[in-house]
Amino acid sequence: MSLLNRSAELREESRANRGTGLALALQCRLRATQRAGVQGSSIQTLDGDGHMADQNDNLTKRGTEDSLEGKADNLKGKAKDAWGGATGDTSKQVEGKFDQLKGKAKDTLGKGERELDQ
Repeated sequence: MSLLNRSAELREESRANRGTGLALALQCRLRATQRAGVQGSSIQTLDGDGHMADQNDNLTKRGTEDSLEGKADNLKGKAKDAWGGATGDTSKQVEGKFDQLKGKAKDTLGKGERELDQ
């Protein structure tokens, strides 16, 4: 299976499972797969508008987007955790802790992508 086919397959799995811990793991795997193919060469793909896009140029943009999403998830998790603590809802607290962890992971991934592009 070619790298681009595998990348598309992982992207599709990620979209199907968005919002779960599995989706985050698949997104990380997808990005690692893309990086492995990008580091030694410049792979051309179609961007969202149907134009040719060099994946090396997209790392900073993706990194910024991932960091912003991560910070938003972290903030959302802190709010859920605080709400759960105030109301005594332990399941909401656990959900909040999970969102914080997911947010930190996305933020770290974004920082790594931006550093990789420099």
